[in-house]
Amino acid sequence: MMPMPTWIYTSSDVYFLFEDWETKTVGPLILGCFISFLMALLHPFLTSLKSSLVQNHSISVCDSDDESLIESKVKPSLKPKMMITLITGVQYTLASIIMLLMMTYNLWVFLAIVFGYSLGYFLFISATDYSGQDKGVH
Repeated sequence: MMPMPTWIYTSSDVYFLFEDWETKTVGPLILGCFISFLMALLHPFLTSLKSSLVQNHSISVCDSDDESLIESKVKPSLKPKMMITLITGVQYTLASIIMLLMMTYNLWVFLAIVFGYSLGYFLFISATDYSGQDKGVH
């Protein structure tokens, strides 16, 4: 077992999450980077999906007599609430795995994750968020 580096490196010798998943050549490294990219792409998709579920299953009620807009949200039923909870659990699990992948300190894995998050934000979040407020990728 090789010692884990504490600096960013570009070698193809990487441990991906498990000791058994060690890459020694470029081919497995590219596969690992592609999987890392897909995982990072999936995270913003789940954020967008959860946001749309929350918006679709809550009803806004506005008080028209008041000058300020007052909104109250009706709680969603059990099924959408369970779906939102499940998506949140998958998001946190995915975020933890991505964090562990980043801790390999391999430049190629790092770039795959950054490009995955960036493309995911571009495809799934930026198209629906024109308010100028960054809601994060959590």
